[in-house]
Amino acid sequence: MTGSSMRPSRTNLQLTRLALLTAIIVLTGCSSVPEPPDEILDAQNRAAQLAGYGNNYFTRGQYRQALQFFEMSLRENLSVDHLPGVARSHNSIGRVYLAVEAYDSARLHFDAAYAIARDENSPRLLQQSYTNLGELALRQADTAAARQYFTRGIAQLRPDESSFEAAILYHNLAGLEHRESNAGQARRLTEQALAINEAARRFEEMAANYYLLAAIESQAGNQQQALEYAQRALANDKRMENSTGIAQDLAAIAQIYTRMGDYDKAHDHYRRAYHVYSALRLNAQAARVLDRLQETAALQGDTDRADYYRARRAAYE
Repeated sequence: MTGSSMRPSRTNLQLTRLALLTAIIVLTGCSSVPEPPDEILDAQNRAAQLAGYGNNYFTRGQYRQALQFFEMSLRENLSVDHLPGVARSHNSIGRVYLAVEAYDSARLHFDAAYAIARDENSPRLLQQSYTNLGELALRQADTAAARQYFTRGIAQLRPDESSFEAAILYHNLAGLEHRESNAGQARRLTEQALAINEAARRFEEMAANYYLLAAIESQAGNQQQALEYAQRALANDKRMENSTGIAQDLAAIAQIYTRMGDYDKAHDHYRRAYHVYSALRLNAQAARVLDRLQETAALQGDTDRADYYRARRAAYE
């Protein structure tokens, strides 16, 4: 997908095709539109099931397995020319590459999804595309492009829309506002996303909202409030067994305890975060937590432990 302008609406073309279809029905005496062939529905159902498996692996940080299932889902959708499904598959594959910081590959798939979203003139698909392109821009420190994508996505929403996509867009724009130290706007947008997710009982998304609220409050110096939000994030991620989210929450709590001067609790939470990342074999993340453990041990005045973590960290080189 790219940041190019939207193509003209296909409404007139769609109306023309509808008129032709109506004429054919009248001429042939059909009383209803035929159901899709079973083989098409079978392929779409298989694609959805495979995507579900991929999402489960993605949540657990098992990105290689997630990618395999998303690619199989893509092939099923391609086999019956199910364009919305093709776009969703490309977005899912792109998010795997985004998670492992393979940004060129992520853009390739996000661009493919965006091209379909434009051609189909689908607000839902466009919202997903603007979300993903904005996240990619944010990862690459292009905040101007990220803001443009998120704003375009929000412009696609209906007034007072409370969809999953709306919550994601509000959350992501809030993350951008937080990065640019606009605490008031960041807090307002995050709370807006949280209200949508709470109403729909989307616990994993609620965890992400609480995590961001914790970061906002911690940056503002409100460490006790930040701690409460981070603990709520952890509770929701544990409820959904979102392993990568659990590790991130534990590390966030550890950072807050460090700012509060409670180095023992900071060490305990960093240690738990390390164990999660290590169990998931997410070596880059585990190594970064070992850096924090080494720093925390030094703050505790425990040089032996700091040396131990330094040696463990060196093993990841």
